[in-house]
Amino acid sequence: MKKTATALSFIGAILTIGYSLVTWVNLQKLIDRGGVRHQEYADAISSVIDVLLLCGAIGLMVSFLIKRGKSTTIINSGILIAIGFLPVFYVGVQRGLPLMVMGIAGILLLLSKEKNVEET
Repeated sequence: MKKTATALSFIGAILTIGYSLVTWVNLQKLIDRGGVRHQEYADAISSVIDVLLLCGAIGLMVSFLIKRGKSTTIINSGILIAIGFLPVFYVGVQRGLPLMVMGIAGILLLLSKEKNVEET
């Protein structure tokens, strides 16, 4: 289940970064055409893009830490759950779906059992 959690966290991070970049490109096109009537709307979308990029970058780093086995499972799963579910309250459920993939990966990682190898 640890490999599944690693793959899900990597996929969720890539999806989140990709979605934020597509949203940023669409916002820039809208601004160039003069389609943004209210600057507050553009600022709100920009802050959502920043949150998504930050969570995606953190998720990518955590997935590499899980893959290399350089950190504890509890800390990694806690980080994935936090960046997977907490920003959804800010960005909304529709924009937060890629983040939820990382949250599910954190839950799977928390439920996975570590193999303890004891030397005799």
